[in-house]
Amino acid sequence: MNTLTKTLKTAVAAFLIINCQLSIVAVAAQTFMNVYISDGSVVQIDISTIDSITYEIMTPGTLATITTTGVTGISGPSAMSGGNITADGGSTISHRGVCWATTSGPTTANDTTLDGTGTGTGSYTSTLTGLSANTTYYVRAYAINSAGTAYGNEVSFTTGDIYTMGSGVTDIDGNFYPSIILGTQEWMQQNLRVSRFANGDSIKNETILPNWDTTTIGLWALYNNDNSYDIPYGKYYNWYAGTDSRNVCPTGWHVPSQSEWLTLSVGYIGIDADAYIEIGTSHWLSPNSGATNSSGFTAIPTGLFTGAGIVVFNTQTLWISTTVNPSNPNRYYAAGVEQYGYFTSALNTPKTQGAPIRCLKD
Repeated sequence: MNTLTKTLKTAVAAFLIINCQLSIVAVAAQTFMNVYISDGSVVQIDISTIDSITYEIMTPGTLATITTTGVTGISGPSAMSGGNITADGGSTISHRGVCWATTSGPTTANDTTLDGTGTGTGSYTSTLTGLSANTTYYVRAYAINSAGTAYGNEVSFTTGDIYTMGSGVTDIDGNFYPSIILGTQEWMQQNLRVSRFANGDSIKNETILPNWDTTTIGLWALYNNDNSYDIPYGKYYNWYAGTDSRNVCPTGWHVPSQSEWLTLSVGYIGIDADAYIEIGTSHWLSPNSGATNSSGFTAIPTGLFTGAGIVVFNTQTLWISTTVNPSNPNRYYAAGVEQYGYFTSALNTPKTQGAPIRCLKD
């Protein structure tokens, strides 16, 4: 066996280690080396041009070294944590963040954040979102390099109620409403029941249902025109009453815009309807399973008041916002929740239809 043959056999063995294949091809007294790469491509080399063949086996390195930052800022459906990478294991950190779950040993298959790509060592901050009230969570920081995923130590924490009670407010008719504080917002805990604007002017009580479909002035009505429904359901108002410059809410309070409803849901409560809905079946359709009212919002089902009467009375509730649909000036974006469903702030609703009002403190 000549020297070249031995060298080639050694090279073949070496290339096989790195998932390549070599073959010698004789074409018209000219010998070529074919190198079959693992990606499917083929490189052909004239043997007469080869001086020597060497190879290098690349090692993946080791896992990164990381610790988990303690959890702080537990507020509403969010909290703060993070990690500190003290060694990258010899290769670039491709991804880093935290992962969390309601069971011990969370991994990147659970809820995660992504707080950097192609980064090195050092500390970082993560925001955990979508948390439920009164629930224990387990958190670990993670860092991914070419060797795999490294996890930091496990940290656990428990969320509490996501609201505190406010001082409440009394309207011009003398009705008192408890209030709740969620983040920077203070909301009435009940639907509005007032029959006058804040300046003392009366809001028209329209009992002839078809008239609701044609008016452009502020109206209110009760379910079945029955005063016994005023508490706890409150009155139904059309959009014109909710946006009248005389203010349907008590002084210092206002009808919220769509963006303020979004702040409530995205920033403080989340979109799970159960967090808004009153517990039990006194008002919601049985069995109302899953309702937690963890936000303290205590939503009860009122449905929507139309010129034909009440729609979906005991499985859904809506509230007025001041925001007009830019594509249709006759409609606005109501907020609402549906039993076993989600909160939304984009219900495309005719201005002439009636819905409850929840006032927000200025």
